[in-house]
Amino acid sequence: MKLPKSLTTVTSLSKALAIILFITLPFLGFYLGLTYQQSSSVPNGPIACTQEAKMCPDGTSVGRVGPNCEFAPCPVLKASPTQSAGENCCSIDKLGQGYLCIKTCGPPVERVGDQTIRQKCFSPDELKNLSTEEVQQRRILKCPICLSSNTLISTPIGERRVTEIKIGQLVWTVDKRGHKIASAVIMTGRTLVPSTHRMVHLVLADGRELWVSPGHPTTDHRTVDQLWQGEEYSGSRIITTELVPYWDDKTYDILPAGETGYYYANGILIGSTLK
Repeated sequence: MKLPKSLTTVTSLSKALAIILFITLPFLGFYLGLTYQQSSSVPNGPIACTQEAKMCPDGTSVGRVGPNCEFAPCPVLKASPTQSAGENCCSIDKLGQGYLCIKTCGPPVERVGDQTIRQKCFSPDELKNLSTEEVQQRRILKCPICLSSNTLISTPIGERRVTEIKIGQLVWTVDKRGHKIASAVIMTGRTLVPSTHRMVHLVLADGRELWVSPGHPTTDHRTVDQLWQGEEYSGSRIITTELVPYWDDKTYDILPAGETGYYYANGILIGSTLK
C-alpha cells in the first residue's frame, strides 16, 4: 500500500516537532521516574525525631514523640494523700498562670540525716527574685547548707560581707599544705530557706563565732553539725554549737579557686558547698 505523499514528505514543521520530542521526552521520563522513586522510598515505620528535651514543672524532662515529633505530655502534678492540691505544690490552673512547683526544705532542718524535702508553689512574683541557676538548684535541692547573710569573708583588702562577694574577687584561702594564699572566687551561691530554718551558732574560745547551716562542710571532711563542744577547730576550742532560729530568707556561699576551696568566714576556716 502506497502512503500519501503528505505523510512521507519531510517538512520544516515535522523536523521541528521531531527535535522537540527528542529533547523533551528524556527529561519527562527522568522526572516521572524520580517522582516515583521518592514516593516509594517514604518509610512506613515511625519517624525519627530530634533528641530535644523539654523541662516540666516537676523537674523531670520529656522528649519528642511521633508521628509529628511533638513533645510528650508532662506528668500531672498531684498532691500527696496528706496534702491538698496547691498546699505545697501547684494546681494545674496555677501552673498555667506561670506558677512553678519547686522543692523546699521542710521544718526544721536540724541535722544532715534529718532533712525533709517538700515542695512549694512559687508565684510569678516570687520567681522574679530567683535566677535561672537558683531555680535549677532548687529542683535538685538537698536543703540549705550555707552561711548566714551577716557573715564576713576575709579578703586581702579587709573583711567583706558574703552577700557582697563577686566572682573574680580575691579572698583568702589555703593550699593543701595549709599555707594562706589569695585566690579569686570562681562561684557564688545563695539559697532560699523556709522561715523555720535554723542555724548552728558556732562559738570558739578565742571569741570568733559563726552562724552556719548544720550541713555546711568543715575543713576536716565533716559537717558543722558533727562538731562538738570542747574539741579543737580552726586553731581554737569550741565553746558552743547551739541551734538557733535564722533571721533571713536566704543563705550564702562562695568557692575560691585553688587546691582546697576553703575560705575564712568570720575568721573561721570553713569549706564550700559549691564544689
